[in-house]
Amino acid sequence: MANTPEYHHFIPKFIIKNYAQEFICPIPDCRGKKARHKHAKGKHPKDLVVNHVNLRSEPFELDQAPVRRIFGVPNMYTDSRKTTTKQQRRVETMLGVMESQASTIFRKITKAYEERQPEVVLTRVERNLIRKFLFLLKYRGSTFHRRFYHDNAQGYDANDRNLLREYMQKKGFKTPMEVWFHSIEAIINLEMDAGMKWADTIRGNMYPDDAEWFFSHAQRSYMAICTPSDMTAEFILTDNAYNVFEGPSTFVQDAKTGKCVGGPHGSFHEFAPISPKLMIVFRSRLLPLPVEDYDPEARQERAEQWWAAFGEPFGAHVKSMLDDLPIALARNSYSEMRTGGLFFRQDYKGTLGDDDRFYFSFFPITTDHVRTINGIFLDNAYRGSAIAFSSPTAFSETLDWFMGEPCRVGKVITGPDAGPQLQYLKKLEALAHEMGSTTAATWKELPNPIIEDAERFEATYEEYSRLLQAMRSQRTANNPLGEFFGRYRKIAGDTSTNFSDDMAQAKVMLHFEIWSESFEDEDQMLTKERLLIAYMQLPPSQIWLYLKRVRHLDCGHSDEDLSMAEFFANPEIREGPEDKLISVIPLVKGSVLNRLMYETVMNDLTSRQPWFNLPCLTADFTPSSSLLPLLFCYHNGGLPVRTKAKAML
Repeated sequence: MANTPEYHHFIPKFIIKNYAQEFICPIPDCRGKKARHKHAKGKHPKDLVVNHVNLRSEPFELDQAPVRRIFGVPNMYTDSRKTTTKQQRRVETMLGVMESQASTIFRKITKAYEERQPEVVLTRVERNLIRKFLFLLKYRGSTFHRRFYHDNAQGYDANDRNLLREYMQKKGFKTPMEVWFHSIEAIINLEMDAGMKWADTIRGNMYPDDAEWFFSHAQRSYMAICTPSDMTAEFILTDNAYNVFEGPSTFVQDAKTGKCVGGPHGSFHEFAPISPKLMIVFRSRLLPLPVEDYDPEARQERAEQWWAAFGEPFGAHVKSMLDDLPIALARNSYSEMRTGGLFFRQDYKGTLGDDDRFYFSFFPITTDHVRTINGIFLDNAYRGSAIAFSSPTAFSETLDWFMGEPCRVGKVITGPDAGPQLQYLKKLEALAHEMGSTTAATWKELPNPIIEDAERFEATYEEYSRLLQAMRSQRTANNPLGEFFGRYRKIAGDTSTNFSDDMAQAKVMLHFEIWSESFEDEDQMLTKERLLIAYMQLPPSQIWLYLKRVRHLDCGHSDEDLSMAEFFANPEIREGPEDKLISVIPLVKGSVLNRLMYETVMNDLTSRQPWFNLPCLTADFTPSSSLLPLLFCYHNGGLPVRTKAKAML
């Protein structure tokens, strides 16, 4: 293969061209007979160029770049390990074919908008191809190029590094780059059938964490097309515009090492710029969805899922900046709205198919919404190469607004990139002033929350990922994880705050049992009985989880060995005699239900292991609150115990 580097676009040229205009040489009569001006390559009169802020210049400056030389990297998808040109260009060639297919659909969208049609009609195949293609724009972009482009596993340092290294060893990959190329090919080759068989296919053919991310992109959000209601407003374009999201994001810092790692984050909205006037927005299905929330059960289930994804990690106050974005789920050819919700049409044939049609409206959005989206792009552009725009006037107004807005959409300096973020904002402020703005930039510098063990914090990510993988490997016709949480919801009812609290409390309860073993015989039994009396007053959901931990001990394991992944994936732990009493919940509740579950499990254990040493309840046991402070305040050997009675009760 020739040594000359090949320029690979990570944003397709057919999208970049939507931001381009013909080059006008600033020198008069530059093409006259006596003209001696020599034009730069790609910047001859009428060549297509893109207005942009050059983020690689010092200081930042406004410039024009040829379409062919912006938003790309030399040899980005070249597999240098291969011996022939065809093999080395395999991924780039496949991406080119898919771009050609996608460009036809995107042209259909832009044409419908230009002709002022209220909507564009896409088939299921076209819609799915757009979803695949836009995910690839995330996955093939500069952010993931930096993540994967390493010659050895040790160079890969993202928070899933151990999981990736295990995957590489299992599959025989030598470099993270190979994993990246393989995953890109898996997505391109994926046939997304209406029956959803593709979900198992992609999970079996791709790095598991990223396969789950692709599934979430395709199924856990819906797509809408937005356009500015003010004809002078425009969307900008940045290197990572297809990678950023709108939603809470956090960082934590190790108290000893100073290492800063990513904390919980959640996506409300993601974005895909098409042109200065068109933006595809992906909105999380966990946000209210009136067309489906007519059904009280669907509304309740969505609320529970929202709380697990956003409320529990970030608090009930968390809210999307684009909560009032006026978009809706696309209509389709096989369903219709009637009183009470969404129903299949009378002529529905009973199966979904490739020819199903989806009607995507062009939703006009306010200047405030446009600015918010642009602000998210600007806030995340500090590691990029360019900020592209069409109208200099519109961009100047956007930049002036962003510099002065009160940190609602970003400009919060925190996390491992705090230094580069701050320098970027200062340079952007200088550029804004050069363009005529008098607005002083505002930003907030926030310290990272300090934790004692960042490595352990990162390990929770691995544990969760392994849990999902374990559940998928054991998946049956009935999802065991879904069944487990179904039982949990029935037994928890309104008595529990959330599953994580109940799991933590069940672990504390078992530690008290283990602690009581340190007493002499008579005191040991008395302590156990008193603990048990106190336990019977706790929410049944906590007793239920506690008994599952007790049975884990019966298998000869230490409770410290019980990971979340094993808890869910191991049917011997996940399912037990305590589950049989869920059917009687309408008849018995509270301490009576706790007592029945406890006795049932103890009888089962002692019938198999006569030596198992936990007390039985006496027929005349009387609940006592005198020992409850012990449960709240006890701390031994580093064991954390909740100190607020409300959280435990």
